[in-house]
Amino acid sequence: MHLGAWEGLTPEEIDRQCTGAYAQWRTEPSSVLIPHAEPLEAFRGRVRRALQQILSGLTDGMDGECVVVSHGGVIAAVLADVLDANYDALLRRLRLDNAGITALECSSERPYVLWVNVTTHLASLPAY
Repeated sequence: MHLGAWEGLTPEEIDRQCTGAYAQWRTEPSSVLIPHAEPLEAFRGRVRRALQQILSGLTDGMDGECVVVSHGGVIAAVLADVLDANYDALLRRLRLDNAGITALECSSERPYVLWVNVTTHLASLPAY
């Protein structure tokens, strides 16, 4: 998501410029208007179109399997669409960790959520 005037700023810098705006954006992004930023619905539409393009590009030989690597906001946008859920409410209720794996089954007419934010693969990695 293009964050306009917030691009490159830390959460602390954002809150210094706009008191409490970052915390509000983390819990209810649709209520925050960021100067020069991509509107939330435009972002969600862009995510929706990208996923449809990826899915339409799969061939029969791939058995409909693909991996998409993305950020949590994109994952939340996809899940909100698949679950027909409110994006803000979904962000407040789901934990989307870095390197967490979310799986969808998109082979039928309607996508299904198989799992969200699986991180068990990280337990075996050495700490650095």
